[in-house]
Amino acid sequence: VAGSDFSGTLGTDYSLSYAVKEGGRLGSSSLPLGAGTYTVTVTILTGNYAGSTGTQILTINKAELTATYPGETINLGGTPSLTVNVTGFVGGETSSSAHNYTAPTVTNTNTDAGSYELTPAGGSADDYSFNCVKGTLKITPKTDASVTFSVGSLTYNGSEQSATISALKVAGS
Repeated sequence: VAGSDFSGTLGTDYSLSYAVKEGGRLGSSSLPLGAGTYTVTVTILTGNYAGSTGTQILTINKAELTATYPGETINLGGTPSLTVNVTGFVGGETSSSAHNYTAPTVTNTNTDAGSYELTPAGGSADDYSFNCVKGTLKITPKTDASVTFSVGSLTYNGSEQSATISALKVAGS
């Protein structure tokens, strides 16, 4: 049996309905709102096929947010801000209005002077995935410290000799 094309007007000749299959949610007009899968059902309302139905699966994929740690430089002993910038919200949404949004964060356990690559992690949202971009935390050594110590005196003996250090102190802010 060959099928035939059907054309008509939504609401007069056929109806369309949606049901959440997984994830997602329906908006106030019973239309899909949010990432997830939905069952779409068409029901013929007129003619020889009135009452006939068909279903298909509709998938709405998550939009992608970019979470970037821009990096920063601090002095040894300082506290980094570890700010993460998130961009890519759609439809006028913000971090405050996105459904079940939790911001990604950056953690740092490094305390010694040096450069450390840090990547945001842990973000979640019903309608978004995250592309996390790493940045570099630079911890600069203290350069305003003063070093004091005492050495005794030696007498030439024809061999290499090493000074004996005593009362070694490092002070600075």
